Amino acid sequence: MTGTKRRTRKFKFTEKKQSVKGLLSIVFDIAAIVLILDTVMKSVAAKGEANLYIGSRGVLALIIAIAGLTLGIAGIREKDVFMAVPKSGTIAGIIVTAVIVCVYVFGIFL
Repeated sequence: MTGTKRRTRKFKFTEKKQSVKGLLSIVFDIAAIVLILDTVMKSVAAKGEANLYIGSRGVLALIIAIAGLTLGIAGIREKDVFMAVPKSGTIAGIIVTAVIVCVYVFGIFL
C-alpha cells in the first residue's frame, strides 16, 4: 500500500438548524395537493355539477398553496439554516400553485 493516499475524515460542525418555516411550507404544499386532488375527484364524480362546498375547497387549497409558497420564501431568507428544505418547499409551492391556477383556468374556459 505504498504510494496511496490515506483519506482522512473531516467533519464540519456548524450552528445551522433546520428551517421550521421550510418544513411548514412542505406540509402546507402536501395538504394543498391532497385537498385539490380530492376536490377534483369529487367534482369529476359530480360530472362538473358540484356544489359551492366543492368550489370553496378548491379556493382553500389555493390559499394553502400560496401560504406554503410564502413560508418557503420566508424560510430561504432566514439566517443560519440549511437551505435544502426551504428551497424544496418553495419549488413545491410554485408548482402546486401553478397547477391549481391551471385547474381553475381550464375549468373556467372549458
